[in-house]
Formats: sequence, structure tokens, C-alpha cells
Amino acid sequence: QSLVEEFRVLIRKNIMSGNGENGNRTVKYFASQLATHPNHLNAVVKRLTKKTAIAFIHEQLVLEAKLLLNQTGLSIKEIAFGLGFNEPSHFNHFFRKQVHTTPILYRKEKQLSFSNDSL
Repeated sequence: QSLVEEFRVLIRKNIMSGNGENGNRTVKYFASQLATHPNHLNAVVKRLTKKTAIAFIHEQLVLEAKLLLNQTGLSIKEIAFGLGFNEPSHFNHFFRKQVHTTPILYRKEKQLSFSNDSL
């Protein structure tokens, strides 16, 4: 379980540093940082979270993206670059694939629900 928590912390540090280029978002990269084999990391993550290690990485990235979309006034472009995407279109595609909506629509829906909640 501590390996999964260390993995989560490492992912968040990687995301927050903004240097999460695609090469730094692989299971192999994180496994090397954790001094373990990628297959071992994947097996432990899968056993404890019921997700593959790459799905876990993507989940953490989506959580951070949602947080930035909900709690900041940063543009989609700024968020994309801040999360380490080379192009805003890559972020848009990734987010849409994971969340089934675009970052812009996600932000608008959350702002609408927030303003309705405050009425």
C-alpha cells in the first residue's frame, strides 16, 4: 500500500512541477523513480486499486486538471502547458477521452452548477 501512496505522491509532484512531458508519464519512468520494476508497480497498483498503473496516472492527471478548471481562472492553454502537455489540443483530446467532455464544457457545466447551488 505504501508503494501506491508513494506512486500517487510522485505523480502529483510530476504534475505540479509542470515537467510531465510524455516521457515522464510512463509506468517505466515512475517505476525507475520508485526503484522497482514496471511490472511489479503495475501488479501492486492493479491489486490495490483495480486499475492499471497507466490508468492510475491518467486518473491523477484528470483530477488535477479538474481542480485547475474548477478553482482557477487559468485559460485552457495555460492549464495544458502547466500540466506538461506540448499542445493544448493534446490536453483537449486527453481530457475528452477521459471525461467524455471538453475542458471548456466541463468548466462551463461546473460554473453553472455552482451558480445554481448558490441561489
